[in-house]
Amino acid sequence: MRPALVLLTVLSFSHLLSANKIDLSFDGTIEKIFACKESGLLYFIDDNDQCFEYNGIHLRQKFNAYKLLGINNGKFYLSKSNSLFKYTQSTEKIQPLPIPLDRNIRNIYFLGEKLIIVSDSQIRITDENYSSHQLKFKQRVDGISSIFCGNSTCFYSQGNQVFDLFNDELLFQTNDSCLDICQSKSGDLIVASSYDTNICREGTCRILNAASGYMPSDPRKLVDSYDDLYIINATDVHRFSWAESSVELIEKIEGIFLDAKIDAWNGLWLATTQGVYHIKNPKKNSEPIIHNSYIENANGIKQNDSKYSWNENEEAIKIYLNSTFLPNPANLKTQYNLNEQGWKNLTRSVLYLTKSLLSNGDNEILMRSRSGNNISEVRRFTIKIPHQEVGSTLWKLLLGSLGFLFAIALISLLNLRNNNKVIQSEIEKLRSQNKLLQKEQQVDQLRMNPHFIFNSLNSIKGLLSQNKIPEARQSITLFSSFLRKYLYQTEGENTMLSDEIEMLKSYLKLEQLCRPFKFKFIIEVEDEELLDLWVPNMIVQPFLENALVHGFNADSENALLTLKFSESQNYLVAEVRDNGVGFQKELKENKSHKSVAVDLTEKRLASIDKNRQSAYVTYDHTVDGTLVRIKLSRI
Repeated sequence: MRPALVLLTVLSFSHLLSANKIDLSFDGTIEKIFACKESGLLYFIDDNDQCFEYNGIHLRQKFNAYKLLGINNGKFYLSKSNSLFKYTQSTEKIQPLPIPLDRNIRNIYFLGEKLIIVSDSQIRITDENYSSHQLKFKQRVDGISSIFCGNSTCFYSQGNQVFDLFNDELLFQTNDSCLDICQSKSGDLIVASSYDTNICREGTCRILNAASGYMPSDPRKLVDSYDDLYIINATDVHRFSWAESSVELIEKIEGIFLDAKIDAWNGLWLATTQGVYHIKNPKKNSEPIIHNSYIENANGIKQNDSKYSWNENEEAIKIYLNSTFLPNPANLKTQYNLNEQGWKNLTRSVLYLTKSLLSNGDNEILMRSRSGNNISEVRRFTIKIPHQEVGSTLWKLLLGSLGFLFAIALISLLNLRNNNKVIQSEIEKLRSQNKLLQKEQQVDQLRMNPHFIFNSLNSIKGLLSQNKIPEARQSITLFSSFLRKYLYQTEGENTMLSDEIEMLKSYLKLEQLCRPFKFKFIIEVEDEELLDLWVPNMIVQPFLENALVHGFNADSENALLTLKFSESQNYLVAEVRDNGVGFQKELKENKSHKSVAVDLTEKRLASIDKNRQSAYVTYDHTVDGTLVRIKLSRI
């Protein structure tokens, strides 16, 4: 068994760095690391030349049967069977390049859009169109120890000498063998020799010294991150600050060092035989990077265009926004703003849209990624819902029949007038009933049971009188948070299930504070995709309140309230279960077991469902306590 890949974020110098260990149980050893600055993603190459893409959380295999050689400006360069290929993220296509190669390609370097291709026996350089020619050298190519391409030219080292790659001119000579080369932001060459780190300018080299701290000996790898220079030897990682001319040890290395790269947020990634180390650098202002966004229709066809015209037969579409934030990937959230209704969080990186959520004409949807105060750019999408118009053929048919209909209308005029009055009366009656139902529901929601609010405030007052200041502060914060969520959520008719669940959690936590008995609650969702569905707001809360009021009393012990969401026959089903006194017993003791709010909710469920079910709320009397099932039609 080969050693497992362990991603280790290391606690390092003073208060600037943080530590976190992630075990991905990867069967292999990472030998090379590539960082794509455009997408923020990392690419690991194992000892079998397999490539794995990493976004800070998930690791997935990439470029099967191809070997990744390098990444430049969002383009990936791959090799297979002595041929070179280019992969572009925007097109997701692999294209062959017309470059003659010999058997073993050692590496690829980049100078702008030019490629420097190094093999065992030759070095070739290409132009922007991938036309190439072989570079000539006085020495053997296999004697070159390191190559580095800077801002305007490339360098190589052989023995203790540094040469210009293109004219084979000797530039510098150090006291010991050169092991690695990099370039500072000021343009100076930094050369790692067998014992020291050298800085070279204007034809001369000197040992790089620090005003404070001790420079490490035997440097193997140099990685410049603009503000800092990382110096890596066989056992340690040191950071040299250009601004302060200081050096400090930031981490000990476990295993044999293999490779190192800087990511898009200036963090350092190290590969050793024992795993991969991540050293964060929070000094750099950073934001999440969006590396992919597209619209997917009901048939699963992707569209990269940000404008989409809704197909008449479509029921729903999806908008994907994939982003990366390696400094804090676990806290990364995707947000959306539909028609200027405010930013809301998504549970995943996909927005599920049904036609009922949109208006006729253009609908503007903004999406972004956020991790704390770090916010990405905003992607804008326009979804057009066509206006339903009557076709010209239908108009011709209507005009042709107009004379016949007009004759019938004259004969039946008196009867139609009488019938119209009756119909209008019935319509007005139905409209009034529907508006009344909505208003009653809103009033019942806004009422929120005055005793509940009074009990909450009274409980907080009791905590203060007992000098339980931390508990009182927590209760005040919980109560104010609940009120804000409640007032915001009840402004509209519908909300996402994920937001509804957060609202219900806040409500139940407050009930735990106010009730004269202790109870626990559990909220379960059968499928994560259900969290992105839209539901009528505060539709389940009356049933939870009903369970607490009628299912338990002051003598209740081990009280448990469970809420579960699942899907059945194209309906979202909410199950409210309590282990209280039971429906039958409570019904005998209190004939008004169902509250007015529950009655109004049942009527509300019927009014929003086009299929008109016979029962939207059912009660199960066979279990301990009471089980209530609520059927919610998809919006």
